[in-house]
Amino acid sequence: MRLCDRDIEAWLDEGRLSITPRPPVERINGATVDVRLGNKFRTFRGHTAAFIDLSGPKDEVSAALDRVMSDEIVLPDGEAFYLHPGELALAVTFESVTLPPDLVGWLDGRSSLARLGLMVHVTAHRIDPGWSGCIGA
Repeated sequence: MRLCDRDIEAWLDEGRLSITPRPPVERINGATVDVRLGNKFRTFRGHTAAFIDLSGPKDEVSAALDRVMSDEIVLPDGEAFYLHPGELALAVTFESVTLPPDLVGWLDGRSSLARLGLMVHVTAHRIDPGWSGCIGA
């Protein structure tokens, strides 16, 4: 099911859908809600690993990923995050979203940023029904 702006606002009013902090009406448009980039990031460190075997035991896969990822970077309010050419960063949304069990969400980047060469979204687009939390971007 896809909701239009009126339905999104009604579901928010009824508590069927939760976005915290609630976006102003100006950020709810068509069938979308504009969310913002949060202050938590992880970047990929320069590494020489030829590959990461994702078929191995979960603890080994996690350890391999931790070797190539930075610790979580949490920026104080108002501080800028600098992404340098060739770097990849994972982040989360500022807003926390709670979907009901009968609604799937979808996260897409802004085409205006993509035209500048910034890939806004590199993880899964789908947000499963029942999801609650910040969204990985």
